[in-house]
Parts: sequence; C-alpha cells; structure tokens
Amino acid sequence: MKSREQLVQGVYAAIGDGCDVSSVRADVARLLDLVSAESETDWMACVQRHPLGFLACKWDLGEGQHLRVHLWDANFAWAQDPDYEVHDHVFSFRSLVLRGEVMNVTFEIGQAPGSYALYAVGYEGPASSLLKIQDGVSLHQTSVSVERAGSCYKLGAGILHSSALVADRAVTVLATSSHELSCAVARVVGMGGGGHLVFDRSAMPRHQYAGALTSFAADLREG
Repeated sequence: MKSREQLVQGVYAAIGDGCDVSSVRADVARLLDLVSAESETDWMACVQRHPLGFLACKWDLGEGQHLRVHLWDANFAWAQDPDYEVHDHVFSFRSLVLRGEVMNVTFEIGQAPGSYALYAVGYEGPASSLLKIQDGVSLHQTSVSVERAGSCYKLGAGILHSSALVADRAVTVLATSSHELSCAVARVVGMGGGGHLVFDRSAMPRHQYAGALTSFAADLREG
C-alpha cells in the first residue's frame, strides 16, 4: 500500500500528456480517502474552500512544487462576492481533468482604456485580499476550451484566465511549479468593486466535508 507521500509524489510526476489517467484517478481517490480520515489538525492544513467556489486540497513537495486537487460541485455555495473569476497565478501548472468538464478561457489586457480594474492578491491568515492597483483596464478574450475527463492542459505563470464548472461535478488535479520565470504577485481582474476586498478561504470543518471527499473518491473509482 502506497503511503500518502508516495501517492503525492507519484501523481505529481504522472500528470501530463499521455499519462495513465486511470492510474492517476485511482491514486487521487486513495489520497482523498486518506485526507478524509486524517486528524483535524492535518485536515485543516490540507483542505480549504477556494474563493472561486471549489474545495481545494494541497500538498507541498518542496522546491516550489505543489500537488493540488480541486473538487467542484454546483451545490457548493461559498464563491466570493463580487464574483471576479479572471485571474493569474505566480506558478505554472499542468492540469488533468479526472471527472466532469471544466471550461477554460484565457485573456490579455488590452492597450485601449476599459471599464475593468486590476487587483493584486495578498494573503492575511485564512483570508485572501484584493488590492486595486489600476483602474480603466480593458480585457480581451484570447482562447476558449472545454476540458473533459482525461484531457490535460498547461498554463504558464502570469496568464490571465478563468475556469468554470460545466458539468454538475468535476475533479481536476494540478502539478504546480514556481521558478525563476514566476510572477511576483498574482492578479485578479474585476469590475465595479472597491479598492480593497477580503475573502474568507479558511479550512472547511472536517465533520461537515469529510463525507464530500469520500463521495468524490467514489466518483473517481466509478470512472
């Protein structure tokens, strides 16, 4: 039986084009089972509610590398308000869709003035904050794709994008990496908000959401 550390390292290394999706799916299901059975302290260190409305599990592999599992459900009801979905990351990533469908859209900031505002992301304990750094920004869509179960995609640090659930539920697993080309701060693009916004991304109570992880694990085993 693989240990949690072996599962994390193996899944991180496996994610990519042409990977054995069924094997990754089985290992992620096992990881979710292990997390659901962990102590409250270990659970709180691993599981968070993301401001964009999904459950996020994260494991640190060191040297700027993390394995992240995102659990999407249309019934989750904690998405941030206002709903600013366009963002980038300070890391690059490879992502594999294990269940369901997710729509990804990429953007770039235009030269002409526009009606959007650009925010810098910061972290304050269990919360994330958005600090407005530029008004009058225009935004242009550059690509749209629907990623289905079994598909793998990549995105570099600093590329503005949004991700949205297409099916009722989805599971995505990401291998993220921070390196010399990474951005100094993550950004979010929004419209009509204040100069400083704060969103709660605290850990979800284990007694309320351990069952959700077990349910997602069962979904992965069904294929």
